[in-house]
Amino acid sequence: MPSRILIADDHDLMRCLIKREFEDHADWVCIEAENGQQAVVKATELKPEIIILDLMMPVMDGLTAAREIVKLLPAVPIVIHTVHFCEQIRCEAKKIGVREVLPKADIASLVGVVEALLGEGPRIPEPKPALRVAAAASVSASRPPPPASDGAALFHFGVLSSSMHVAWMHQDCGRLKSEYRYSNQLVYSIYPWPEAPSAKQRAAVEAAAQGVLDARKEFPDATLADLYNPLTMPSGLVKAHAELDCAVDLCYRSQSFQNDPQRVEHLFVLYEKLTSPLIAPAKKSHRKSTEVRTRLKPDAAL
Repeated sequence: MPSRILIADDHDLMRCLIKREFEDHADWVCIEAENGQQAVVKATELKPEIIILDLMMPVMDGLTAAREIVKLLPAVPIVIHTVHFCEQIRCEAKKIGVREVLPKADIASLVGVVEALLGEGPRIPEPKPALRVAAAASVSASRPPPPASDGAALFHFGVLSSSMHVAWMHQDCGRLKSEYRYSNQLVYSIYPWPEAPSAKQRAAVEAAAQGVLDARKEFPDATLADLYNPLTMPSGLVKAHAELDCAVDLCYRSQSFQNDPQRVEHLFVLYEKLTSPLIAPAKKSHRKSTEVRTRLKPDAAL
């Protein structure tokens, strides 16, 4: 029997990305809502098996919608999926009755959580179609010079650790089971780096990147898996990454992006700009003129 999943998010692209992550589950039927109020109405009418709510939505926010849904359907698990993930929001959501709170930067974890809440075992998804390898040569020209052999520069580390690059990876990377398969040719080499960051912007990224490293050092006994567990990520590290995201965003445009779909959209605009020279212009057909000359040959003989 199909499992109905209600997805409430005010961004069309984010709902599409979530549905794309769910494509390997043929028995999952997605129901969409554009705000919290619609989510409450559709949850009441359609009674889905699980509900995924964005936090910040017009008309009615995710937490308010969750309160209303818990009153009406207390047995239906609710997941808050937000770019504003922090410990305070997680605790507040748990008090309401929300089962899980996940950051949008890690959309792949959403699949595992839904599987667990539905009582299903993990499945092996098909790798996403990669972008053309031929584009790597063109896009790689936009990359900064390779870092020194003694380690990556702070600027490189900062960009590659930012939500900008992670959003690109989620869109383009293949996966083996639940793990991403990061490829130097199909992910890194075609990643559109900032076109011409100023010295001030580079310095801001480097300072924020160092802030991330400093936040990690406060937990010397923790592994990276421990530190980046979406449910227990230290607030200091969350803040450090938020500052890094802002610094990297400002290398791409004059204001920060509001969410990952905006980042992906901007990166693909840059990608198209960088790869368009690879596309050969269509050749004009000479068939018509050839046919005219052929018809004229007998007349010319006369």
